[in-house]
Amino acid sequence: MSLYPHYVRYKDSTHIESTNYLYFDDGADELRRILRSKFNSFLNYYDHLGTSVTTITTTNFYKLNTTTTLGLYNDNFQHTNNRITNLNTNRNCKLEASVSVTSGNNDILNFSFYKNGAIITSSEMDVTCASSGKASTTHIQTIVNLDVNDYVEVWVKNQSSNNVTLVHLNVIITEI
Repeated sequence: MSLYPHYVRYKDSTHIESTNYLYFDDGADELRRILRSKFNSFLNYYDHLGTSVTTITTTNFYKLNTTTTLGLYNDNFQHTNNRITNLNTNRNCKLEASVSVTSGNNDILNFSFYKNGAIITSSEMDVTCASSGKASTTHIQTIVNLDVNDYVEVWVKNQSSNNVTLVHLNVIITEI
């Protein structure tokens, strides 16, 4: 931990409080400090274990079944499994996710962000699964307005109604 309580280096913590400073190298062998509050709010979560199965029985969307791990973040967002909740004021945010999955050969999968249980249609993307169990990857992103206590999640649809096995998931939200 830092010798100075109001300073934090990335390696010291994954949580950056509003009273902390960040250091950056200005290229002249001097460390400069930046107050965290000058940064937009952000949060990252991921699943790197690749064992979660989302059971799919129809061609509707289902919330992606996963146990996610909180990555780097600062105040104003809350993480629970495959969910980010806005804890602060109304704001615009950029949502990004990279998803790798396996399913049946040539299955067409659709991924989308959902806000408060409703699809954000501007984020929907599809991918066709490869044969031989090779993971297929897609990236989804959108810009969304979030009020206090609004939440977002990643959902999946298989047009063949087969189960989907998650290989990797990485989600980032950034206030813009």
